[in-house]
Amino acid sequence: MKTSPWVRALIALATAQGLAAIATLGLGGSALAKAFPVPFTPTFYLANLAFFGGGGLLFLVAGRRDSRAIDLGTVFLLLAVSFADRPLELVFAEATSPLARLARFAMDLEVEAFLPWVLWRFAVQFPSVHLSYRARRVGAVALPAALGLGIGLGIANALDHWLEGRVPTLAAFDRDVESSPFFPSIFLFLVAALVFLVVRWRSEEGEARRRVGLFLASLILGFGPLFGWVLLELLLTLAFVGFGEFAGRHRLLLLRLFYPPFWTVPFTAAYSVLVHRVLDFRALAQKSIQHALARTTVAIGTAAPLVGLASYLYLHRQSRVDELVSLGRAPFLAALAVGGGFALYYRQRWLEAIDRRFFRERYDARQILTDLVERVRQTRDRLDLVDLVSAGVDRSLHPHRCAILLAEPDGGPLSDPHKRARRLEDDSALARWMANSSRPLAVELEEPNPAFDTLPESDRHWLIDGGFRLLVPILASDGGLLGVIALGERQSGRPYLAEDEKLLTDIAGTAALRLELWRAERRMHFAPKAEGTAEAATENARECSACGTLAPSYMVFCGTCSRKLETAPIPYVLPPSRFRFERRVGSGGMGVVYRGTDLGLGRPIAVKTLRRVSPEHALRLRHEARVAARVQHPHIASFYGLETWMGTPLLIMEYLEGGVLSDRFANGPLSDVEVVRLGIAMADALASLHAKGILHRDVKPSNIGFTETGTPKLMDFGIARGVHEPGAEPRFEESSPEDLSLLPPTLFRLERRSSGSTPPTRSRQLVGTLHYLSPDVLNGRPVDETADLWSLAIVLLESRLGRRIFTGDDPKQVFARIQLFLLPDLASEDHEAAEPLVAFFRDALHKQRARRPATGKEFTRRLREVERQL
Repeated sequence: MKTSPWVRALIALATAQGLAAIATLGLGGSALAKAFPVPFTPTFYLANLAFFGGGGLLFLVAGRRDSRAIDLGTVFLLLAVSFADRPLELVFAEATSPLARLARFAMDLEVEAFLPWVLWRFAVQFPSVHLSYRARRVGAVALPAALGLGIGLGIANALDHWLEGRVPTLAAFDRDVESSPFFPSIFLFLVAALVFLVVRWRSEEGEARRRVGLFLASLILGFGPLFGWVLLELLLTLAFVGFGEFAGRHRLLLLRLFYPPFWTVPFTAAYSVLVHRVLDFRALAQKSIQHALARTTVAIGTAAPLVGLASYLYLHRQSRVDELVSLGRAPFLAALAVGGGFALYYRQRWLEAIDRRFFRERYDARQILTDLVERVRQTRDRLDLVDLVSAGVDRSLHPHRCAILLAEPDGGPLSDPHKRARRLEDDSALARWMANSSRPLAVELEEPNPAFDTLPESDRHWLIDGGFRLLVPILASDGGLLGVIALGERQSGRPYLAEDEKLLTDIAGTAALRLELWRAERRMHFAPKAEGTAEAATENARECSACGTLAPSYMVFCGTCSRKLETAPIPYVLPPSRFRFERRVGSGGMGVVYRGTDLGLGRPIAVKTLRRVSPEHALRLRHEARVAARVQHPHIASFYGLETWMGTPLLIMEYLEGGVLSDRFANGPLSDVEVVRLGIAMADALASLHAKGILHRDVKPSNIGFTETGTPKLMDFGIARGVHEPGAEPRFEESSPEDLSLLPPTLFRLERRSSGSTPPTRSRQLVGTLHYLSPDVLNGRPVDETADLWSLAIVLLESRLGRRIFTGDDPKQVFARIQLFLLPDLASEDHEAAEPLVAFFRDALHKQRARRPATGKEFTRRLREVERQL
């Protein structure tokens, strides 16, 4: 769920009101304090504004990449601004200027009325957007209801104040009226959202259940007492005459009872996020917060003794010296003086120790890179310079990739002697851009950048293939480009700092002096070419069209069948000499499957090539692959990552020797027990994916493989769309509907027509293989986990029948048959099929969504019941 424009508007309005209220309370002094009745003193309002406003800003800044953190931060901001009305009313009560009236109208909108809506937004996303069918129904009702409540209460209060209470209907909803339903209705929705969160938490399992439980406990123990008391007070006031007066007399006691837990929520929630990582706070922000807290603690600890001593002396400034040290206070004062002096003396050392503890990498990197500048001056030749700079950068900054590309002595393309990146032509637009830059260039292809958008596609593919995030040009004194230091993303995920860029610029400058000196002296020592695969790493491999064997670029004939080799669309060894491709094992409508070897780990791999895509889509695929690579499950094929080669995406996956499901049931149907066990394994794998917010979106027989021992594994989820991830789908060309080995999910452009013969009203794209798409998706419903479960049910039914269900050359006919639920009945097709399995398929493929399994866990549970009956 994206950050709504409504949410952004609420954040801006709440922040402005909160800051104005804090300024009012801070500058009002004693005169303002007289206007507040006990116990609602200025300190009370200031504490709420500080606690919840600070907590809200923390979540908004540190968690800005996570919509859940943004929603929770907005909840805290709205809670803070609910305490801003009273101070601001004192400021605008007598103001008559147009600007003051406009500000008063904005304040009267009562943005805290949107608290239920924002909390419900958080509730339907936390801990993930994976919802059961019933939970989705509840969220679909609660969200618009909460939004309508906020809009209604806000407009009613604004109009009531604008009309000065002349409309009794509007005046009944005034938040300042004691009998108004304003706060009771808000708290009713808030309590319901907390209950909804608890119900969702109960469906979690394992470590996630514990972490999410601790986080929810911090919210419920903090919010629960106050929210519950507000509702209980309302009910008791309606039921018992005089209870409201009783509650008013004991208001101070109630505040002392319920507000301390209420104030702890921002702190306990932040602690849960920082320690248990239940939300996506940026790593740098997390460490920065912890670092700031540690430094603040040291600062307060070292200042406390001296402040205490100074305060004591100031309070007793009229007393004589002998009176100050009387009554046994001399040891106490001496201890304060000695402790304060000791803390002040060691304060700097403690702060440096904290800095090193939290940002040791930064300190070590500074030292390594500073020493590297001196050592570059002592290098003997170009290869020595490349090795020295690469090793120093790897040790200090720990990038995923580091390539040093240098131009030839007499000019020409830039190349890395170790072939860790493809060569870059010296007359390319990217090379000219680096030559005109005097500082490192940060590569942020995800963000709109006119400079990068104007680069040719070949240059952008060069950046994506290398995975580069920072380019440090090595410039000659005349402005020519001698080389470039190209760095990938840091392994820690942190950005490159300005200090890192400055040190890299110094290294590049020193390297430029050495290169120019060698050029001037004409005593270049060129690095010898590496043998075998290293030279072939940046050239296309050679492929045998008959047996599928791959060979280095310099080979002419196949070593297996002696046929003449053709140029392959991939290299023999993928830079930086990590993966070697050996043999073609299959092909489909969108690409080719190769068997290869991970040279670093010595394990077999399957490499699936996709059709050539644009740089933007290649970059998005790489990000989705990172998410998918973190998923571990015994029935999910291990996904090692995604690389690109000159615009061709390469999916690096576990190699499954046992083939795919489509090969197995092509020889005959599977038995009831085999189908049930296969379904249990695949449903459990899908449940694991859905729990992490990932939709497979292309479950089909060719995407279910088997190990050598027969263990089934789900494949090809590396390019599945994440549940949270916005953005347009990739635009691959449409493939034949007969092809069952499409890589990745095919896109079908289908026209939605209104009734009759009117022209098409709109077009849309459907991701997946048409034969396995659910009717709900074809009818325009949003894609969710039930789409994967429908596809799995179709796959299992095909496995039991031993044939494809939807056939035909016309995609429109297949489309219509799926929409109309024209499915074969297992009982009539196979009289030997067990009745429990027949009943399962009738439910799993039923027209009514309520009859079908709503989650992977429910799908697994139903199949286990069938297994017990079998």
